[in-house]
Amino acid sequence: MKKGKTIRGKSTLRQRIILCMGLCVGLCLLLLTAFFYTVVRMMEENRVQAAMESNVQSLSASFDDSYYFLLQISQQMTPEGNVGTIAEDLWQSREAYDRIQYGKQLSSSVSIMMFASTDVTMVAYYRQEDGEGAQPWFSTFPERDAFQIEDQPVLLQTNELTFHGLHRSQNRFVDKNVVSVCRPIEFNTGDRFLIYVELYSTVLDTLDQAARTQETEYTLLQLDDKQEIRYSSSGAFPVGDSLELTEQGQVTVAEDREGKKYVCLLEQGRFGYHTAVLAPLEQYSGEVWFWTGSLILMVLLVTAAVVISLVLVSRLIYRPMHLLEQEIEQVGKGDLSMSHHGSLNIQEFDVLFERIQVMKQEISGLMDDIREQEQEKQKLELSNLYYQINPHFLMNALNSVHWMAVTRGQKEIDSFIYYLNYILGYSLGKTNRKATFRTELQSLEAYLELQKMRYDFKTEFQVEQGDYLDYPCARLILQPIAENAVCHNMDEFGTLWFTMRRESEDWVRMEIRDDGKGFVVDSAPRQGEKPSQQSRNNKGIGLQYVRRCVESFYRDRAEMLLKSTPGVGTTVTIRVPLRTSWQDQAEGTNDQRKG
Repeated sequence: MKKGKTIRGKSTLRQRIILCMGLCVGLCLLLLTAFFYTVVRMMEENRVQAAMESNVQSLSASFDDSYYFLLQISQQMTPEGNVGTIAEDLWQSREAYDRIQYGKQLSSSVSIMMFASTDVTMVAYYRQEDGEGAQPWFSTFPERDAFQIEDQPVLLQTNELTFHGLHRSQNRFVDKNVVSVCRPIEFNTGDRFLIYVELYSTVLDTLDQAARTQETEYTLLQLDDKQEIRYSSSGAFPVGDSLELTEQGQVTVAEDREGKKYVCLLEQGRFGYHTAVLAPLEQYSGEVWFWTGSLILMVLLVTAAVVISLVLVSRLIYRPMHLLEQEIEQVGKGDLSMSHHGSLNIQEFDVLFERIQVMKQEISGLMDDIREQEQEKQKLELSNLYYQINPHFLMNALNSVHWMAVTRGQKEIDSFIYYLNYILGYSLGKTNRKATFRTELQSLEAYLELQKMRYDFKTEFQVEQGDYLDYPCARLILQPIAENAVCHNMDEFGTLWFTMRRESEDWVRMEIRDDGKGFVVDSAPRQGEKPSQQSRNNKGIGLQYVRRCVESFYRDRAEMLLKSTPGVGTTVTIRVPLRTSWQDQAEGTNDQRKG
């Protein structure tokens, strides 16, 4: 039989591999192409849309902030404001000396008011007379020649205020685009004045920077409440025209006088005017088509790579599979001798055949491994006995030291050894084999009494009495938290508060609080850290131990909250459910040991 032919109509493994891989890869490629085309198109459209939305919102917010700041300045310049009061006194004064003094006060007050922002380019009072235009009376800087307030673009006008759109500064020494506000006022003498304040606006600089970054040509428009253009950064949309908008697909489109289409986003300001940002429609769509073309090219390349891969797979898998079949038959017959077929120059199959050789060696040496495991088992049993005897010896030794101190009247050493022996016995389960809330409280009190012999601090306990104190509890969850507070967080003469109460029928709440310096828990100590960093890491290790014990014992039903404020102190709150049987506690203890 020639290689590659079928037997009784059955296809070979190679044919099935090619067929299955071809179908699967083709289907997956088709689905992925449709999916990624949709996703890329949506992402690119959303990216351009989001960029324009971000720009128009940022510019509108900048205009709002500028006009609001101008309103605050103009409010101070009214007769009811600090600056306006001085200006009215200057207008009413008739003596030359008084006029000089009031003039100095007015200039000083305006300078102080302008100190809040270096972008204020001009502040002025203009007198209004019947039949005449506004005449300058007071100004912080000289005006440009032929300056008329009436000539400025009116963005929004009310009875009390007039908002001007972007225009050239009227300060003779400043050549920038500004926004301005006019407010008519009347002094007690009946004379009418006009307050004029202008502020340099950075919106054009912001828009230019966004255009360079996003490689898009943007146009900025300011529209009044009737959507008539009051400022335009492009001659394609002249001032005075109305902006006509239409819906085209998912975007809003505007046309200039030449019929060129722009994507337009409109944002209404806080005071009723509108800010519009426009981008050419071909640039907006061009980004999407660029990514679409890139996706098509990628699909073609992937298709070519898949075809090449199928050819290589059909040639590279058949021979190794045949050799693998021979190896399996050899092992099945009990022949564990090493094979010498040479390298296949395919890393995966070379590793597989190497593993088979290793497996043969492992099978032949299995009995030796079993004997070694028996010896290791005996050693582990001896070690276990040693770790049981060693703490027992240590507790007996501490007990002997305790009685030596008692007989010699050394009360401090007696108390120290007593508390230490109790804590050691409790932590090892030699004392109070059944841990309860009461034994945890006793262990915490013993530990704090032990630390008071070394540190100078106070403790305050508020424990609600009740039968819940005799319910099962996770062992040794309060002492590590107290140790963090006493040894790492509290200052000298500090205070440690502990409260325990039955919060409800099924829950107990415990809280340890100190008035120390507070801390931030780091993930793990790193090489080269300072001692303060090591101290914070030690706190984290202790809290992680308590958290794991609580979660293991109460099967993820407990709650633990850590709150630390530098210079104020740290509070650790543990809220646990009541367990009603010692069998539950035994299960929780087993979980703690496994954890």
